[in-house]
Amino acid sequence: YENNVAGEAMITNRGELTLANGTVTYKYTGAGDSSYSKGNYTISNGGTLTLENATVENTTAKMSHASYAIDNNSSAQKATLIINNGSKVLNETNFAIRQFSSLENNIILNDGLVKGTRAVWMQLPSNDATKAPVTTLTVNGGTLEGTGESQDYKLAVYTYSYGNSMENTVINITDGTILGDIALTGGNNKEHA
Repeated sequence: YENNVAGEAMITNRGELTLANGTVTYKYTGAGDSSYSKGNYTISNGGTLTLENATVENTTAKMSHASYAIDNNSSAQKATLIINNGSKVLNETNFAIRQFSSLENNIILNDGLVKGTRAVWMQLPSNDATKAPVTTLTVNGGTLEGTGESQDYKLAVYTYSYGNSMENTVINITDGTILGDIALTGGNNKEHA
């Protein structure tokens, strides 16, 4: 699917959705939005999304624009993404998954590949330090691969807070392959772990 309308998702899930044995591809062909106020996503997930041997990719050209394969977004309700059985989440020019956490937000990688310039961006969007959204990334298997914005800056996982407390932000890794750095801090003083 292709379109040139800024601020749209190809698929929006607010319930329970399972994608199995196929490929979903989306490409935004419009002008870039350097303020990142309007993003285009292959899937905007605000419910429970399960991938079973499925590929979700965003093939938007590199530009100043938010374009993610999956926007796991808990702005309105709990969001859960489960990746199983050799599934792939791909974005060659931007981040593969944005984990946008206002409320409870969970990503579980059991098997498969998540690959983008950053594989997963764990984003706490509010500037209210009294809020501590429950944000969990669990890697039981599979691969997180950050291809990088540059040769020396390749992040498999990047956490960032605009001011929220990161008290309830958790990364659990029990198995799998991590190709790239895991940045456990965000905001003003970024450091690689």
